[in-house]
Amino acid sequence: GAAGFPDLLPGARAAGMGTAYAALSDDVWGIFHNPAGSARSPFPQLGTTLGRHLAPRGDAVYHAWAYTRPFPVRPGSTVGAGFFGLQQSAVGEKNELLLHYAESFTLPRYYITKPFNAGANFKIVQMAPPGKPSKLGLSLDGGVLADVPNDGRVGLAFSDLNTGLGVPSPTLTLGGAWTWDRRVTLAADLRLNPGITQFSPGVEWALFQRLPHLRAGQGFRLDGVGSLSLGVG
Repeated sequence: GAAGFPDLLPGARAAGMGTAYAALSDDVWGIFHNPAGSARSPFPQLGTTLGRHLAPRGDAVYHAWAYTRPFPVRPGSTVGAGFFGLQQSAVGEKNELLLHYAESFTLPRYYITKPFNAGANFKIVQMAPPGKPSKLGLSLDGGVLADVPNDGRVGLAFSDLNTGLGVPSPTLTLGGAWTWDRRVTLAADLRLNPGITQFSPGVEWALFQRLPHLRAGQGFRLDGVGSLSLGVG
């Protein structure tokens, strides 16, 4: 199927893996992909990015910033904020400001001994179709993420739960990831929203003391154009 420009999300690592990121989401850009990923973060993170995605209906360009930090009042929790501005010529514009919270839990009474994460975003979103009045509304994201045996992770997230903005809502994402020998990570996301289903596989390979990383995945299908995504970090 064909994804629309409002489905595009920021983050160089996520883009390099073909946006197969719902079960990872452990850098500052994870708050846009699965808000649960930032829980248990031991240090503050700050990021900014510029991007351009080529498409036949016009290039999609974006800029974003994000900040997260541990919340000392509740150990294992994280707070943050972010902004994402996105525009595709002759198609529309989307701007969102979000406030973020995530926390890690254990439930031994239910025999869940490994920690799992939960998180949410509260967003103020502006949508501006070309030649039409812009719309301003509120939106919610939420997600959970859990470690599974043998170095695996699973994540479930919903995003853009809103009303009155004129875009399909919400998007439900199911993700899984597995790491072999702390060097090769295989990941995949299945995204569902009204009228669109997307499957995104990706891989990350750590080299030389796990400092440089090579990444590849199925690229974001903006306007139905298939692509291969490659990255290094």
